[in-house]
Amino acid sequence: MIKLGRNLSTPPWCMSACWSVDGSKVIAGRRNAVVEIYDLRKPETTESKLRLPLISGPVSKVKAMPNNRHVIAASTDNIRIFDITNIDKTPLITPGHHGGCISNLYVDPTCRFMISTSGNRGWQGTATDVTLIYDIELN
Repeated sequence: MIKLGRNLSTPPWCMSACWSVDGSKVIAGRRNAVVEIYDLRKPETTESKLRLPLISGPVSKVKAMPNNRHVIAASTDNIRIFDITNIDKTPLITPGHHGGCISNLYVDPTCRFMISTSGNRGWQGTATDVTLIYDIELN
């Protein structure tokens, strides 16, 4: 078992986590509108942090894209696609789900299409109970 490190200012609540495609990283979406990326070769420190605006709400779902270059972070207001090779670059915002909790994300192997679903039976507040299909273009 490996314990992932976090500093004292990071709350312990993680709503979603996933492996990177190559299995070398763990991506964690937190309730404080932050996505943390951990390299398993150095699990005691965070490799990088992707910060969403606080008004975005908790990160309810994270997903590593098959190209191993992008990470999807879904929060209450939108879905953002981050380029983790250039974290200073503004993320691509894909609108659609607003005010609900994203329950699942799927990206096809070519990274061209994304499916998002929302709904949580009301356990985490409001839900929109919708499935959306996106045609995404990454640069």
